[in-house]
Amino acid sequence: MQNRSESPHLTAPSGFRARVRFLRLFPVIVGTSIALLAVAELAAWFLNSDFLRTVLPRSGSMKPGTALGFVVCGLAIVMLATSRRRIIAILSGVLIALGGAGIAASVFGADFASFSPVSGPEDNSLRSAFGGMLPTSAISFALLGVGIAAGLSRSSLGRHTAFAVFATVLTLAFGNLIGYLYEAPFLYFHAGPIRSAEVHSPIAFALAALACLSAHPSVVLGELFIPESMAGANYRRLFPAAVLVPIAIGAAALVGLGNRYGVQGAVALTALGSSVAIALLVTVTHLLLSRSEESLRLEDRALAAARTGVVITNRRLEDEPIVWVNPAFTSITGFGRDEVVGRNCRILNAGVAGNDEALERIRATLRDETTCQIELRNRRKDGSLFWNSLSLAPVYDGVGMVSHYVGFIEDISADMQREQRLTEALNELNRTTRAMDSFVRIMSHELRGPLNAAATWVSLIEMESSPEILQQGIAAIRQSIDDQARLISDLVDATQAASPSLELSLEAIDIIEVLNFLLDEWAPRVSESGLTLVRNVPSGRCEIMGDRVRLRQVFGNLLNNASKYTPTGGRISVSLYEASDHVIVKVSDTGVGLTHDQLEQVFDPYWRGTKKIKGLGLGLAIVKSLVNGHFGKITASSAGPDKGAEFTVVLPLKRSTAAA
Repeated sequence: MQNRSESPHLTAPSGFRARVRFLRLFPVIVGTSIALLAVAELAAWFLNSDFLRTVLPRSGSMKPGTALGFVVCGLAIVMLATSRRRIIAILSGVLIALGGAGIAASVFGADFASFSPVSGPEDNSLRSAFGGMLPTSAISFALLGVGIAAGLSRSSLGRHTAFAVFATVLTLAFGNLIGYLYEAPFLYFHAGPIRSAEVHSPIAFALAALACLSAHPSVVLGELFIPESMAGANYRRLFPAAVLVPIAIGAAALVGLGNRYGVQGAVALTALGSSVAIALLVTVTHLLLSRSEESLRLEDRALAAARTGVVITNRRLEDEPIVWVNPAFTSITGFGRDEVVGRNCRILNAGVAGNDEALERIRATLRDETTCQIELRNRRKDGSLFWNSLSLAPVYDGVGMVSHYVGFIEDISADMQREQRLTEALNELNRTTRAMDSFVRIMSHELRGPLNAAATWVSLIEMESSPEILQQGIAAIRQSIDDQARLISDLVDATQAASPSLELSLEAIDIIEVLNFLLDEWAPRVSESGLTLVRNVPSGRCEIMGDRVRLRQVFGNLLNNASKYTPTGGRISVSLYEASDHVIVKVSDTGVGLTHDQLEQVFDPYWRGTKKIKGLGLGLAIVKSLVNGHFGKITASSAGPDKGAEFTVVLPLKRSTAAA
C-alpha cells in the first residue's frame, strides 16, 4: 500500500487513526462481553443462584436458550475480527438453528423444555418456549446467523445483505429497548404467558449488530463513523443525540416525571424531546450541507477551469468505468463526456502500438494501489495520436479503502517533438564532430603524402643530378602536385556541394552523349587496372536539364569509386534506362560490397569503406549533393560483403523538369 504521508490529502489525522483502531477492536470487546454475560447467566441456571440471575435492576432473569444463543453469538463476533471463516460459518449455523428452534416454539407451540440442559424455577412463564426465549430474541438470533453467513461472501450482494440483516436486528433491539423504557409491550412483541422481559437482551442484541457492522466497515458503519469530514463529524455528533434523547425522555417518564403530570405529560415530554432532536438534526445538517455544497461548487469550478485533463474511475464497479471527466479532458482527447462515462480508459489505447511496457506499469499501479507518472501515446477520437503525460493516484474512502482512481492527463506532443528534434540535432552534431575528427586525421595524412614524396625527390636531385634521376624526380614531383591539386579540388567541391547556394549551370543536354564521352575517357584507365568495363547505354538522344560539367563529375566519381573497391579481374557495369518521366543510370561492380550498416553511412562526408584505400572520403558525398541539385536522387545497394555494390542515379527528363 502507498505511504499516505507522501501526499497531504492522504495523511490520516490522529482522530481518524484512533477511530479506525476502535472500530477494529470493537467486535472483540463486544463479542467477549456478550459471551461472558451469557456464561454468567448459564452459570446462574446451573448453580440455581437468584443473585447471579438478577444482573440488572428491573430485569428478569435471562432464559437459558437466550443465554446459550448469546454465548454462540459472542464467539462468532470475536471470530469475525480474526477472519476464521470456517469457524464463523459453523457458529452462524448454530445461531440459525437456535433462532429457528425459538421461532418454532413460539409460532407452532413446540415444547423444547425437555431438551433444556438446565433446570430452573417451576414457573411456566419461563418454560413456555425454548428455554423461555422471547420471539424477538429467536428472530434476532436467526437474523444474526444469516447476516454473519452472508458477510462471509466477498460479493457486493453478500455484503449488502449482511448490512440489511444487521440493521434489522439493530432496529428490533432499539424498539425493544424503547418498549421497555416506555412500558409499551407491543414494541417487544409481548406475547403468551411470558410476562417478564430482560432489558439487557436488547442491549446485547444492539451491541452485537453494531459489532457485526463494524466487522464490515466498507459497507456502512465505517463510512459513517470514521471519515475525517463534515459528514463524518455531523454523524458522530448528531446520531448519539437522535438515539439518546428519546431514551432519556423514556427514562424520565419511567422514574416519575410522566406520572407526576399524567399520561399527557409523558407524551408531551416525548414529543418535546423528539422535536428538539429533529430540529437539531435538520438545522445542523442544513448548515453543514450548505458549506459542503459551496466547497464542492468551488472545487468543480477549479477542475473545470484546469488546463490539465482530469478523469476519475470507479474501482468498485466492474471494469472500473470512467465516472467523471473535466472539459480539458474532452478538449485533449476529442471525446465528449457522454461518450466516455461508463466506459474503460482503454478507449484511449485502441490500436496504439508500442505501449506494452507503459500499460504493464499502469496495471501494476492499479493492482498495488500506488501512484505512478508515465508517458505514453494515446489516440484521440479522430484517430490522431498524441503523447500523454499521465499521473495516477488512488482516492481513499472514509475507511481507508481505495474507492476511485484519479488520472491527470497532459498533451506533451509538442514537448516530445522538440525533444526529438534536439536529440536528432545532438546526434547529427556528434556525427559531424566524429566526421571532422576523422577528416582532420585523414587530411593530415593525405596532404603530407604528396609533400613528403616531392621533398624526397628534391633531396635525391640535390644529391645526384643525373639526367635519369632528374627526369624521374620531375615526373614524381609533377604527380605529387597533381595529387595535391586533386585533394584541394575535392575539398572545394565538397564545400560548394554542401552549401545551400550551390549554383549549377542547367541547360538541355543529352545524357547519353555525356555518359558515352565519359566512358570513352575511362575505358583505358579501367583496362590498365585489370578490370572489365561493360556498357549498356542505348543509342539515340535522351535530354535532361543538367550541368554538363557537374554530371561528368558525378559519374566520374562513381566510376572512380568502383575501380578503387574492385579487385583485379573484376567487372564494372554502366547501364542507362529511360522511363516515362525520368532516366535511370546504374553503376555496379563486383567489388568488396557493403554491409547494412555501411550502406547507411556510404554518403556521409569523410567516410571510407576501408583505410587501405587512399582518399578523403568525399567523393560519394559530393555525388549526392550534385544529384540533389539536379532534382534527382541516388541510392546504394549491396547483397553483402564481397558481393559487389550498385549505385542508382535517377534524374528527371527535360519535360518533367520544365513542368515542375
